[in-house]
Amino acid sequence: MKNIICFLSNPKNQQEFIDSLKAFSPDTKVAFIAQTDDRGTADALQNIQDSIGQVDAMLYLWALEDHNCIQDVSALVSIFQTIARIKSKPGKFMLAGQFDNSLDRCYLESWMGFERSLGMTLPHTSVAVVYRESGGEEKLIQDWMPILWAELHMPQPQTVLYQKGKRFVHKIKPIKFQTSSIASLRSGGTYLI
Repeated sequence: MKNIICFLSNPKNQQEFIDSLKAFSPDTKVAFIAQTDDRGTADALQNIQDSIGQVDAMLYLWALEDHNCIQDVSALVSIFQTIARIKSKPGKFMLAGQFDNSLDRCYLESWMGFERSLGMTLPHTSVAVVYRESGGEEKLIQDWMPILWAELHMPQPQTVLYQKGKRFVHKIKPIKFQTSSIASLRSGGTYLI
């Protein structure tokens, strides 16, 4: 990883990210984008891409700082739209979040939809979600950095849950339909799944 764009707003967290990153890769350059209105984020992305060139990875960490970003994905949608519009081709885009309750966990798990649906819009970018239960960390970024760095270096980015020291990978398990069950479906029917 030579160039990383990190969506992180708090200057203290940004400095902690830089300090932690040095332990893993002193030569990696990082540019930060703080939470702003949509136009500011788009301009920042364009300016960063113009100045540093190819971006290897983008880390969406706003949800670690701002709990509202877990349930409100409008900023995230805007970021993906901007990446497509400016024809940015980051190799990886990782979304990170932590939950305090089961509702927030559901919202974080819904982010898998980005991983599984953006292939046509961003064919050169692998999207993955990394999430875990909140631990009330004082050094938020220091605690997250080993996880983020390990996930960035996985050969195939995957959506994962870290829980009680274990890494759980979300996978799609194909199922084979019986011909009789498909025959009972009718065109234009409504079905509860």
